[in-house]
Amino acid sequence: MVGASLCAAPLIGFGCGPERPTLLAPARGPCDDFELDVQRAWSAEARAEVHHAFAGMGAEFAASTADLVVTKMDDISRDWAMLSKRACMDAVVRKVTPEETYVAMTACYDEALSRQRALATLLARADRQTAEKAADAVADLARSLSACRQEAVYAGYRAHGTARDAAALERARDASARASGLLATGKPAEAAQAAREAREAAERAGVGREVAEALLKEGRSLEEKGKYREAREKLGAAKALYERDANAVGVAAALSGLGDVAWRLGEYDDAVALHREALALVEAKLGAEHVEAGMVRLSLGNVHATMGRHDAALEEYRRALAIWEKTLGAEHHWLAKARSGIGSVLTAQGHYEAALAELRAALDLWVKTLGASHPDTGTGRHQLAAVLEQLGRYDDALGEARRALEIREAALGRDHPLVGKTLSLIGNLERAVGHYERALEAHRRALFLREQTLGRGHAEVGASHNNVAAVLSDLGRHEEALAEFRAGLSIAGQALGPDHPQVGAGHNNVGTALRALGRLEDALAEFRRARAIWAAKLGARHRHVAAAWLSEGSVLEEQRKWEDARLAYEQALSIDEAALGAEHADTGSDRAALGGVLRELGRFDDAIAELRRALAIHEKALGPEHPDVGGDRHGLGKTFAAKGAKREAIVELTAALAIYRKSYPADHALVREVEASLRKLGVASP
Repeated sequence: MVGASLCAAPLIGFGCGPERPTLLAPARGPCDDFELDVQRAWSAEARAEVHHAFAGMGAEFAASTADLVVTKMDDISRDWAMLSKRACMDAVVRKVTPEETYVAMTACYDEALSRQRALATLLARADRQTAEKAADAVADLARSLSACRQEAVYAGYRAHGTARDAAALERARDASARASGLLATGKPAEAAQAAREAREAAERAGVGREVAEALLKEGRSLEEKGKYREAREKLGAAKALYERDANAVGVAAALSGLGDVAWRLGEYDDAVALHREALALVEAKLGAEHVEAGMVRLSLGNVHATMGRHDAALEEYRRALAIWEKTLGAEHHWLAKARSGIGSVLTAQGHYEAALAELRAALDLWVKTLGASHPDTGTGRHQLAAVLEQLGRYDDALGEARRALEIREAALGRDHPLVGKTLSLIGNLERAVGHYERALEAHRRALFLREQTLGRGHAEVGASHNNVAAVLSDLGRHEEALAEFRAGLSIAGQALGPDHPQVGAGHNNVGTALRALGRLEDALAEFRRARAIWAAKLGARHRHVAAAWLSEGSVLEEQRKWEDARLAYEQALSIDEAALGAEHADTGSDRAALGGVLRELGRFDDAIAELRRALAIHEKALGPEHPDVGGDRHGLGKTFAAKGAKREAIVELTAALAIYRKSYPADHALVREVEASLRKLGVASP
């Protein structure tokens, strides 16, 4: 920009960047050349480079993503020039803005321009991972530019003195902008390194705000890498610096980051408290309907959903959706994130059709805004498959999961972590229909992929060990299953800490393998460890605690301790009925388990009553041909047979067999078991 700079020397807290007009009007128009500044960050040549880089990927989604990104970058450039000129006119020509305010606003705009320049460089040499995140990256950049208009944001750029080292300050700002771009485009390892360089340079320059910004980005990058404790240290240090400078918006950003870390570590009450504190600051300084308020509410929804607080999670997701609809428009792709969260909670509540409606709306939005072959569209199909799995619609679920896999492999490559996630889902679906060798192949491929991309100590690698173990158990290879479950437990403990809910799940899994090996007392001890962890971290009435009671009940059944098993199942039923509702499918499963124990106790009429209630729940929640409905009819048939009611037993077992044959291959264990039961009752060719 032509004209003398306001900065006689570099000032702490803002960047001089390209030179700006002073309040002394130069010979020519002082506010006319901002378009020249922005062209240094985003030019026709930069547009061409982005199109060329995306076209060279060979990924179907890349061309439409390049068009979207270029259009958004054009919009950002136009907005930057317009906002910068308006600020200049108010300060230099109309003289209605104080010089100190103008300097702070200019520093904020300059930082946004530096971020655009860094992002443009990354996009010009984009790989598939960068392309996947590009739409979110430009949306985040637009958000940061828009925020510069608000006093609570630009106030953080006010000068507090001079830098000790002007060159170090410039290096800090360049590295910080690069870290922002790398983090936004899914490169946390490179982002952490750039943020570290920014922090070290800012410390040499003695610029507190730049140190805080670098620490914030370093912490967020470490969180993405799964280095949660290191992330907490950096985010805490950023928060302290922001508090020292009375930068409320910075404090809110650090608090939200700390909340996400606490969530990852299973410290859910702390996570809720941190996000609420962040939300209060955002609403006070930026407004209750600011885009950032929607982001914090989305994070709160994630924590509540993990804790099983479904109503609270739905409220937060829906409020995030409403904020973004108002501020970003009904067709912004971020709305799909909120709808996805709503769908996941409705799934957990057993409202499967409503969940499908939300998830299909999210999928449609991703297709419309990002394209049918974009990785986020793959995410939408993955989520649909997971709900269809709950409904027992395994063929439909496998179809969606395979489409998700095709999209992710084509867009991201066969070795991307999201490919591993969909492989795990396919493995679960193959296991559900009894295709155990196919399931094992899918889970082992997912395990190998995750080890290569995430490292052997990552929590998702532990989850893959558990998936492999579950299939080995189905195949009767229980010693191998136990070794895999123990590997998963060890990784979860090291990655997340000994009291994390996933460690509780690990103990529950180990108990399952020990039960299959006949080591019932050892199994019972593992199930009780799981229950203790879950009760301490999630509360004694959480549905995970109900799952532990069910596991204990299964061991007590094998030990023929029928009364103790009955009490355990009644505990599970009490928790699930309160947490999920009387009509939830899991509540039905609790009643089915209780009915089985009552049969063993000779209380046939009570058993039949429970099994019929389970049947009614499952038919309503899952449909009349779901395998769980087959299980209820199977249990009723066994109970009628034990009671001596042969005709009723044949009716129920025949109905169970018809359902099983639709869901499983002919040689599935359940199919064979019912066929054998019918033959015992005199049915010659069941």
